[in-house]
Amino acid sequence: MLKMKVTKRNKIFIFLLATSIFLAIFILISSAQAQAVGSDNLEEELDQIKAILDTSVGYSTFQRTMILNSARELLENGMSFNDTKNIIENHLKNSINAYSVQKSLILIREAQRDGLPIEPLINKMEEGFAKRVESDKIFSVVNTELKNLQAASNILQQIEYGSEMENYQEIVKKLAYSLGDGLSQDYLSIVVKRGIEENKSVEEIAEVSEELGSLNFQASEMGLSTQMIANIFNSAADSSTLIEEICIKIKDVLRNETAVASMQSSKKDDIGISADSSSGTDTSIPIEGPGPVTAGETPLQDSGTSPIDTDNTSGPSSPSENEDSAAPPEN
Repeated sequence: MLKMKVTKRNKIFIFLLATSIFLAIFILISSAQAQAVGSDNLEEELDQIKAILDTSVGYSTFQRTMILNSARELLENGMSFNDTKNIIENHLKNSINAYSVQKSLILIREAQRDGLPIEPLINKMEEGFAKRVESDKIFSVVNTELKNLQAASNILQQIEYGSEMENYQEIVKKLAYSLGDGLSQDYLSIVVKRGIEENKSVEEIAEVSEELGSLNFQASEMGLSTQMIANIFNSAADSSTLIEEICIKIKDVLRNETAVASMQSSKKDDIGISADSSSGTDTSIPIEGPGPVTAGETPLQDSGTSPIDTDNTSGPSSPSENEDSAAPPEN
């Protein structure tokens, strides 16, 4: 009887063991087949990119191989084929030299290695290509964007919010956006820390950072000096420990500054009208017949804006000054 029970147990054990081995073999075979299919697709994609590169007579064999190897690395690490192909094609269409292409791909690869979102970099490149911006200018803007993403990631690491966390890349993009609008790293770091102390979610903190970045950009557009902007932001931070109240305080100050500027502009207009009246000449009636603009009158001309701001991808701060921006410094 005892012998029969032992035999049954052995049979069950052997059956389970055989089933486990079979499953393991099946998984290995499936994985190998998937890798083989993925490898075939990768090689096909690389063949297409190679064909594109071969159309560029300005690139040497060495340069084409260099770019192709970088493309392989990007594809192997998750970049889509379409994005990779489009970047290379756009460089070629704009007659950009091979080493500038390589520099662009290296920036994207660096973002991949750091676990950062690559979409902002690709978008900046496409924007530059669409507006036919010089390659050095595009690279400068994309490089600044990468630095902003890295800085945002470092600030999140301070609160132990890593790349494995949910919505990590979206949060990084929002924080980087505020830096692009001129908010200093020190000030952003303070905002993030205060938000955590107030038990706010990282998503809420990211939204506040976007708002502060927008306010910083608005202040710069109003023509306020970097020192005045820093004073406004620091004064608001000193007035409250709550980040919503800080935003409200900054908004109130900027609203007042706008009103003051409007009043000053109105006074200047009044003075101009008064001066015209006292001259005794009715400027509304032409002294001479209709014709070209008379001497002393200069037609307004559109000064225009740069397609991509080399000093900043999204706001007033300069790439080289991003980490030590004069905009709101640390208290």
